[in-house]
Amino acid sequence: MKLLQILFVLILVLPSASSLEPEISTTQGLEQAIKLAQPGSILTLSNNEYNFPPTLQTSGTQEKPITIKGNGAIFNGNINLQASYWILEDLTFKDPIFISGNNNIIRDSTIKDLEQTAITIKGNNNLIENNEFSNIDSLNKWFYFPIIFILLGILLVTSAYYNKKIFIILLILNLIFAIYLLPNGGYFHQNKDAHAVMVWQGSENNTIQNNLMYQLSGDGIHVINDNQRQGRLAKDVRILNNQIYAVRENCIDVKTSQNVLIQDNECSGVLPSFTSSDGTGIIIHAGADNVKILNNQISNTRRGISVTKGSVSNSPTEYPGEIEITHNTITSPIDTGEGWASGSGIVLGQADSILVQENHVQDAHDFALGLTEKANEESITLISNNLQGNLHLNKGYQNLNSENNNIEGDIEFEGTIQDIEILGFTKTTIKEKIPINNLEFYQNINKEKQLRYSQLTWLLLAITSLFILKKKTYKKKQKKN
Repeated sequence: MKLLQILFVLILVLPSASSLEPEISTTQGLEQAIKLAQPGSILTLSNNEYNFPPTLQTSGTQEKPITIKGNGAIFNGNINLQASYWILEDLTFKDPIFISGNNNIIRDSTIKDLEQTAITIKGNNNLIENNEFSNIDSLNKWFYFPIIFILLGILLVTSAYYNKKIFIILLILNLIFAIYLLPNGGYFHQNKDAHAVMVWQGSENNTIQNNLMYQLSGDGIHVINDNQRQGRLAKDVRILNNQIYAVRENCIDVKTSQNVLIQDNECSGVLPSFTSSDGTGIIIHAGADNVKILNNQISNTRRGISVTKGSVSNSPTEYPGEIEITHNTITSPIDTGEGWASGSGIVLGQADSILVQENHVQDAHDFALGLTEKANEESITLISNNLQGNLHLNKGYQNLNSENNNIEGDIEFEGTIQDIEILGFTKTTIKEKIPINNLEFYQNINKEKQLRYSQLTWLLLAITSLFILKKKTYKKKQKKN
């Protein structure tokens, strides 16, 4: 009897078979472990650097997923997650991840120093949570280009004065440098959209939650459409409780999709890119349908929330529809001086059925709420919004559905204050345009002007070097004569 009791205790105390798997410390050991992995396998890594196998094909099951526990291990190499029911956790990724399988989880990891989109999701039921994304097509290298432009120009002038052969070599290098960089806005790979997470058209039931994303040259989260796949939608996407900062396109960009929940996210520090992206906290366009934008905190962006038709082809619907914007706070939209509605809180354009209720816009530099001339007034409902900034209504909004809204600022509207009250707005004060504030954050990322000035300086120095060379050549000819 005592022997049976001892055996029973040992069964309870001893670790399971999966936890007895040895810790993996080399790339070769990891490759072998992945080949031998079965449902329920747990691959535990030492905190080393690994060249990760390109493809994961063996699948786990719902009850027994295959898990890689990284302990901070670094993975190099693109990861193609074609299998299902994998869990990758506590890892550092330095190359992109492509998920075409289903029911996978990437969590508690770091994804950094990439020059293209970090995670691309094409499968279903995947979860991206508690990760840190940073330096995705980093802007840091952009700091050096103004200095490089000016130094190259100085070298050109110097070489033109002292040595013609060196001048010609430097001139060729300068031209290569300029031809490559100038069209790209002054930094490498600018034309690549480098997002933190991209949810592909045709995928379903994916969740991105509790992630930190910063220093991105693209969007934080991009729900994309593929023009070659007509009629396919990304469906049932949940974007929850993410923190997104220092972005060069938009925090969250939702295109052709259906049933998207955007809730409890924080977004700050967004500027438009050289590819003319809006620089918006949350932008909905191109046939997105049934999108809920709830309880998000947005600050220091060119626009807070924008709903518009967009320009994407092959969308199954012409306009976004069934959009709800509720309980969001938008603070200090920044006027970058680029285009209409720069420095605005909520901008509504061509769309079908938009409910905007109980939102708070503070210190809008341009207008707190704007309806474009193409907006369908009968499809827009405005209820109990507190808007600190100007109100912009294009002509023809007598049928606007609105009640109990408060506007503090100037009114851009063809009518009188009584008309505004009838439309459901109470105007409490008239102010001048709200001054820009909270700009310290932008000193680190708003560098277009210094780059442009350095490019101009380089051009002037290059022209000067040509004049010097011409003058020297002329003098030599005179001496010979």
